[in-house]
Amino acid sequence: MNLVQIQSLLLREIILTKSSCYRWSVLISALDSLQKPVYSIVEIGVNQADCSRFLRLCFPLAHLYLIDPWELGSTYRASDGPITTKESVMEKAFNKVQNYFQNDSNTHILRKTSKEASFLVPDSIDLVFIDGNHDYDFVKEDIELWLPKVRSGGILAGHDYDLRGERFSGVKRAVDELLGSNISIGKDSVWLYRKG
Repeated sequence: MNLVQIQSLLLREIILTKSSCYRWSVLISALDSLQKPVYSIVEIGVNQADCSRFLRLCFPLAHLYLIDPWELGSTYRASDGPITTKESVMEKAFNKVQNYFQNDSNTHILRKTSKEASFLVPDSIDLVFIDGNHDYDFVKEDIELWLPKVRSGGILAGHDYDLRGERFSGVKRAVDELLGSNISIGKDSVWLYRKG
């Protein structure tokens, strides 16, 4: 697929889904900067797969590992900014993801916690994108679990890094504590760390 075809598909997807999610563009630029083929992408906190769909369009041969429990546990309900408090909304999101990727043999939908899924995903991942539970303990655990699985030169990234620390303060605290000043911040509050 050439660049014009990819851009056409992306534009079509944006129009059809009325997407306001721009984190995918930051991730695609970061992956393009690797100047190597992209073989594997992990997304933690998939919800309705808005970001995953764009990543699939740009990297049609990559293995996608979509990780989300799609359930409302007590810790998630009490977390900093849950997407919903209705179980039916989570189930609808899960069904949407299943339907979209049902014929894609390179997409692995793991209805599990990040920790449970970390044992099932192979090492040497090109990109891990963390957008699950935004509370400090969960973000910290995600970074600690997934950074070792990122290949050398690969990218660990996440969403909702608020520079002022006013919203989703757990994200900023965990990222700063574990990765320090070695991150860059893109639009849509995406943080990026390239593993050396």
